[in-house]
Amino acid sequence: MIANWKSSGLVGVAYDTYDPFFTANLGGHGRILSASIESAAGGQTITGFKVQAQAHPDGAWSDYLVDTDFDSVYNSNMRFCSDTGPHELAAEGVALIRIDCRGLHAIRFQAKVASGTATLSAYATAGA
Repeated sequence: MIANWKSSGLVGVAYDTYDPFFTANLGGHGRILSASIESAAGGQTITGFKVQAQAHPDGAWSDYLVDTDFDSVYNSNMRFCSDTGPHELAAEGVALIRIDCRGLHAIRFQAKVASGTATLSAYATAGA
């Protein structure tokens, strides 16, 4: 089974605070999630990005990948990240990530900016 999601959101409502803009309910059936994160024109550069995971619908969210995790190719939770990671995305930039999400109920993306705002969009696909 293949599932697709898309979502957009404004980050920078409270400066230097992670704002969620994307959530994918995998129901524990996802394997690898591929996502394109795109920044709209006129926004500020992203200064932080995190992927949080939820193991159960009633469970807490936990950090899964955060900021400089996207710089390493040796992270067991991540299969791929483009040269420009989502944690340093400039206006009109695009980052591609592939995340191992086997057994997770859901994941969500959060981002922050140092000042101003940025509008981010995420387009994701996961297969069982």
